[in-house]
Amino acid sequence: MKQIYIVLQLLIFSAPFFSCAKSVEPGIPVTLDKVCSAEYNPFFDEKKRQVHKRLTFEGYPAFPRSLMVSSTAILDMYPSPDRKGTPVSVSFSVKASRNSIDRPEKGYTDKDLKINANDGSEAGFNTKIRVHGKRLGEKDSGCVVVADIVEIVK
Repeated sequence: MKQIYIVLQLLIFSAPFFSCAKSVEPGIPVTLDKVCSAEYNPFFDEKKRQVHKRLTFEGYPAFPRSLMVSSTAILDMYPSPDRKGTPVSVSFSVKASRNSIDRPEKGYTDKDLKINANDGSEAGFNTKIRVHGKRLGEKDSGCVVVADIVEIVK
């Protein structure tokens, strides 16, 4: 009985150290037209490590004209439905789980776009979503945001 008690104590006190969940810092809220502005460019800290700013913004996802899919895929995010406005590139994980997109089939169309939101719901083409993620690159060299949290805007 004493051995079981000791094992239970060890499990209870060590659980916080082995937890898989990590807290995600909130992103800087920006409008889509400001995502690639110079003020959010990566920079180097005092230890010469590159620092990427976390941003939060809303838009309408769409497949780009040409799509390359591996473990990730880059979609276009537009400020208005039906591909209106200037898009921003957003990288999504490709898998059938939260905060990712489903792998499109060969010969896909806009109606095949399936984005899995953080709450388990699905978004598609012309559905307004909120993206949280790190901004990489610069406007001239290719600005892209790596999405880690996706929410459907209601």
